[in-house]
Amino acid sequence: MALIYITGIETAGKSTVCKELLRRGYEACDIDEGIAHYYDKVTGEQSEWNGSSERRTREWHKTRHYMMDRKHVKQLAKQAQNKPIFLCGTTQNDKVVLDLFGELVYLYLDEATLRQRMKNRLSTEFAFAPHEQEAVLSWHKSSEDTYRQHGATMIDATQPVERIVDKIIKKVQ
Repeated sequence: MALIYITGIETAGKSTVCKELLRRGYEACDIDEGIAHYYDKVTGEQSEWNGSSERRTREWHKTRHYMMDRKHVKQLAKQAQNKPIFLCGTTQNDKVVLDLFGELVYLYLDEATLRQRMKNRLSTEFAFAPHEQEAVLSWHKSSEDTYRQHGATMIDATQPVERIVDKIIKKVQ
């Protein structure tokens, strides 16, 4: 068995896929629920999520990284030796934990769908604020290319979630 990383650009549906995996009885974790945190770029100390889009300014983002806790991911990888465990999300330091995953799955979508989905974000979610949307759009193509180069299974995230999860399950069985 293995730890399976389900990643993709913001709004690709990683959290929705995580919920569907849980609904089907699989062990799945959303990295936004305690596995990844914001860290101050200078001090390295954990920083709280700044909540509302008014407080998440461009300057606030410039001073922080969103990163996974490697120890936590390593522990999940150890647990996944006996059963598949899915880790769903994306961070700025994915490359430092990729060696812990047995499978990579990348949810991709076209730019028009990405733009449309960002319009529907809540103000408390990343990619709501205009400067966050600019950043996401600038990462869109390079993120997809990076995961292709790492051998990720590429899945079209514009499909219904049930079909996406069926493809993920088929890939890892």
